[in-house]
Amino acid sequence: MPRGAPLASAELKNIGVSAPLAYQYVKRGWLNKLGRGVFTLPADELQRDATLKFLANRMPGLHVGGKTALAWRGVRHNIPSKERLTIWGLESRKLPAWFSSRFPSRYISKTLPQGATRPIRIEFTAGIAKRTAGVRTRTRVARDAK
Repeated sequence: MPRGAPLASAELKNIGVSAPLAYQYVKRGWLNKLGRGVFTLPADELQRDATLKFLANRMPGLHVGGKTALAWRGVRHNIPSKERLTIWGLESRKLPAWFSSRFPSRYISKTLPQGATRPIRIEFTAGIAKRTAGVRTRTRVARDAK
């Protein structure tokens, strides 16, 4: 069982825990129910990255973006300690309430323009932004040498 990540009912079924048995485990306190078909172990605290990976497997195109992505790459400064996560996805839907209550976040759904097959990526080299279509590039930020 992964620690720090939610458990889907399908994962429980793979290890022999049926839906009625999961219900009994919840009643006895052996599992915590987060939402429909989503559980966690009682003493387990959800970890942000493991929970995002769980959601990404269930929501097409889900990824962290905006200020959150810049902060995680070390590009932003003066980051508030309780900043909301900016999460992007392809489907127009809401994040589960159990996720939003634990990790303050906002979800933005955008689809690609018709005819586009890959997202446009921005590459930063020496402080100049360069657009590349469909090419995976690394984000680099030039640092002043002292």
